[in-house]
Amino acid sequence: KKIGVQLSIDDFGTGYSSLSRLMNFPIDCLKIDQSFIRDLEQSSAKAAIVTAIIKMAEGMDMNVIAEGIETQHQLEFVKINNCKGVQGYLLCKPMPSIQIEAFLRDQAQPGSGVYAIN
Repeated sequence: KKIGVQLSIDDFGTGYSSLSRLMNFPIDCLKIDQSFIRDLEQSSAKAAIVTAIIKMAEGMDMNVIAEGIETQHQLEFVKINNCKGVQGYLLCKPMPSIQIEAFLRDQAQPGSGVYAIN
């Protein structure tokens, strides 16, 4: 942190991402794995897990990014639960690096901090 580097845990909730890592490392951001976002509409268990991860991260002063946002319902759910970062096909499909600058310029909403969300 002293040199401006931030640490994120990708695919949080799967594999080797355990709660103990949150206490042992200066983590700045959790990226909620898309497996919890997928079928969110049909699974109260997934909804509870996503909500809990967001609230836990807030309590630990971490940012949260929800991965795999593909439906408006998923986007609304994470927004209502105060998740400020999202990524997924609903917002933007992958593109060649040469197109990114023009895309960001076209999507910019000056003064709002929003650069890639319609």
